[in-house]
Amino acid sequence: MPKAAFIMAILLILTAASLFCEETNPLDDMLSGSNQTTLQDSLTNDIIRVNYAQKNARLAMLYSALLPGAGQFYADKASISKFIYPVIELAVIGGMIYYNGKGNDKADAYKDYVNETISYEYQGHTYTGTRYNRDFQTVVESSLQNIHSADIYDGEYFNLDLSNTQHFYEDIGKYDKYIFGWVDWYAKYADPTMTPVDDWPAGYAGFNPVFAFSITDTTNQYYNSYENTWEGNYPYGDNLLIDKPNSAMRAKYVRMRSDAEDQYRTARYISFGLALNHIVSAIDAARLANKVNKFYLSDSGFKFNYYASLKDGFLTPMLGVQYRF
Repeated sequence: MPKAAFIMAILLILTAASLFCEETNPLDDMLSGSNQTTLQDSLTNDIIRVNYAQKNARLAMLYSALLPGAGQFYADKASISKFIYPVIELAVIGGMIYYNGKGNDKADAYKDYVNETISYEYQGHTYTGTRYNRDFQTVVESSLQNIHSADIYDGEYFNLDLSNTQHFYEDIGKYDKYIFGWVDWYAKYADPTMTPVDDWPAGYAGFNPVFAFSITDTTNQYYNSYENTWEGNYPYGDNLLIDKPNSAMRAKYVRMRSDAEDQYRTARYISFGLALNHIVSAIDAARLANKVNKFYLSDSGFKFNYYASLKDGFLTPMLGVQYRF
């Protein structure tokens, strides 16, 4: 047989084989409307098996809302984001624990500062005790309540906790009316007529501190007895008004409390990141599930491909096998 005739015969055979064995995709035919093959028919095909497991976007969102990354794992196990969100979650939780721990340490520090026993000396007076002394506060409160009959200083106005509660630690730094218990204020301003003794406050139970009050115009229609408020005190021997409570101990204590609050505030800000991570992860999981449903219809199982290949100068029919994981 002439070579040209042989080649023509081979081409005819390949053409017939290609027409007979032409590979079709049942799912493509269904989508195009050119073939009425059902999806169930494609599942029973021995050559091509089309696996399409639709992902539930709402379920993926729920998984990641509860545990960031879980929805991504459900939607697409190959997704890199299933690692990203759990790592962010752990980092945020670690940050919250770290800054809350620092806040607790600083809170313990300012509480220790208040309750630390010290030896304080001022103009020949020696005091041994805690930096904040409730006895000093109580004595000054009694003095204020006896100065004016129509002012705000009564038993209900002063309500400092009798034990070291959290309110106590907040009040002694926040309100001027509780400054009297700080030792350095008491030593400077409580009793301008006191004489040196070895110990406080037992030797000064009957003192009379000198206070300055705001001026009130009783003829004004807006007059209110609550305007009779303490605005400062006079130092020893003159009439120079100290218009702001002056206590170095209290000022340091306020700074220490502020430092602790800064740490707690940072932990609270980080906690917002925790909620945000859950929200973003849930939205991303729903997006990923929809993407998988739209673009990742996959053929799996064994797939046979028929094609012609040029071998030793001749076109040769070939059979290939493909398997997708």
